[in-house]
Amino acid sequence: MENECSECGANLAINQTECAYCGAAQPNADERLLVELMNVKRKAEMAYRRGNKLVLESLLADDYELLEVECEGIEGRVDRKTTVENAGFVDPAFLSYSISDEELLERTPETAKMAFIQTVHRSTDNEHDPYTTRSKTHFVRHEGRWKIAYEHLVMLDKNGQPYKSDAV
Repeated sequence: MENECSECGANLAINQTECAYCGAAQPNADERLLVELMNVKRKAEMAYRRGNKLVLESLLADDYELLEVECEGIEGRVDRKTTVENAGFVDPAFLSYSISDEELLERTPETAKMAFIQTVHRSTDNEHDPYTTRSKTHFVRHEGRWKIAYEHLVMLDKNGQPYKSDAV
C-alpha cells in the first residue's frame, strides 16, 4: 500500500520519505511501481518455465504480444495463445537468466512501460551463449492488477549493441 511504511507498516503521509516510527527511508512511487512490475515479470518468467499456464494466463493481458528481433531483418512475433501453449518448454541448454538495469520509462494510472537488460546463460558454445537482450515491456492495469501487454526484445552483441549477422 502506498501509505504504509515498507518496513514496519506504520501509516505515512503520501509525501513522507522517512517513517517517523522506525526511521526507514521510503522508496518513491516510481521505485515502488518498478519493483511491482519486476515482480510481475519474474512471476511470468517462472510460470512460463515451469509450465504453469494458469498463473501465466493471469499475468498476460488478453492482447499480449512478444516481438523478438534477433538481428537485422529477422523478427519473431508471438501472441498470448502461443505463449501459453508453449509454457513449460525447457531448453535443455538453459542454465539461468538475470535481469539488470531496470528503468521505468512511462507511467499512467492504467499503463506503464519499463526497460531492462536480460542475460540468459546456456551450456553450449554457440556465439549467442550467454546471450543478452534489451527488453521494453508494456503493462496495463486490469481489475486492479498489472498485466504484461507487450514485450519487445532486441538481441545485443558483446558490446551491448543490437546484434548484426554477417549473413544478412
